[in-house]
Amino acid sequence: MKIIGHVGNDVHLVEMTSQELAICAGYATPYGWREEFRTALGHQAKKNDDWGVTVKVGTEINVVMPADFVRRFSEQEDKVKNSAGMLRALADMIENAVPSRSIPPIEDPDPDFAEVEEE
Repeated sequence: MKIIGHVGNDVHLVEMTSQELAICAGYATPYGWREEFRTALGHQAKKNDDWGVTVKVGTEINVVMPADFVRRFSEQEDKVKNSAGMLRALADMIENAVPSRSIPPIEDPDPDFAEVEEE
């Protein structure tokens, strides 16, 4: 990406490749970014001859939401890893609590023995 101009103090004109634009918009995967990005933009984009994507001039793409999602997800990474470790430890405890041999079921008592005769 290259800054090619300014339109005010906080607005910049940039030169980006299709892949850079897709990454900023949150659509970059190693192999399928072109089709996914083009599909997301709908009629605002088309395939070009260089295996890239040509985006219609004037198209607005929100790049803040994907970047914010990645940032929040990264902030929670330690908590997720900690939770996964706790779940593994609980699974180990449950597996170790299962008896190695099964206890045979208790047989029903002799029906004749259990009957009480009333007088």
